[in-house]
Amino acid sequence: MTPTWPELIMLMTFGPAQGSEPGLRGTVRTRELCDDELRDSVFHVVARGEFARIEAPNGEPLIIFGARRIWTFSTDPPTEYDRATASFGWQGAELVRREPLSRWEGSDFTKPTGPITATTFLGRAAWEVELAPPSHKPYPLQLTVDAVTGLLLRQANRDFGTVTEWLELEVGAELADELFSWVGVTQPPPDRAAEHEADLAARRAWLAAQGIGELALTVRPRLALHVWDETTGAFHASIHTVLSGSVLRRPHTDEPWDEVDQMGWPNVVRWSDDRWDWAIAGGAELDSETIAELRRGLDR
Repeated sequence: MTPTWPELIMLMTFGPAQGSEPGLRGTVRTRELCDDELRDSVFHVVARGEFARIEAPNGEPLIIFGARRIWTFSTDPPTEYDRATASFGWQGAELVRREPLSRWEGSDFTKPTGPITATTFLGRAAWEVELAPPSHKPYPLQLTVDAVTGLLLRQANRDFGTVTEWLELEVGAELADELFSWVGVTQPPPDRAAEHEADLAARRAWLAAQGIGELALTVRPRLALHVWDETTGAFHASIHTVLSGSVLRRPHTDEPWDEVDQMGWPNVVRWSDDRWDWAIAGGAELDSETIAELRRGLDR
């Protein structure tokens, strides 16, 4: 009997009523749009619930998701992460990991364009449904859902030409726990916080070399009154500062400045000197004193 859309959502989210997640073994293909070019990738996958091992076609591991660790193999030796603090995506993850129920809220590919239909995929009974795009996306999404497990067998956007699908699949495979661990030499993950701070320092140094350092501005907060009491004088107001936006500079030219025009800020101030064109774009209108202070700080 064909399920309703809410029933299919429940099957995809929670799986069948009985039993644990089945072991999956097979080959996955993804076709993605990269730099206006469709690119295919094929890799081997073994998975069981939150455990997964992804390998290149030659059998070399690419990434392993274990109980408490994640290993990535783009470095030599492999890098080992704590799964409690690290987060990784991988091509094809939607075929083995169930989305939370909240995935089906809102309008981002959550409403069918027509009826759910029965089909067969890799010899398995399945359900096929097309989902309408949100207003900011042009094309619908097509899902092929395994009728027994509720797992995705195929996700495609035919109009874009993109697809993620199983090319071969064994459901209920016996998978040894050792597949989801790594006992070889590993290295710790990079210190992202230190890398980020070094990057910020390099950017500050570049601005300083241009003669642009910390801007000394007079902060002029504005109060927006929400609630007040005429008798006692009590009130509740929010404080807003006007400086939030972008500063841009380019060598002086009479050509249009598309980068500024396309940013979408409602307020833009432009000026030019003998060498540069300048623009300050933001959400609030700047008063003349603030503009003068910014120009003095930037034009040094």
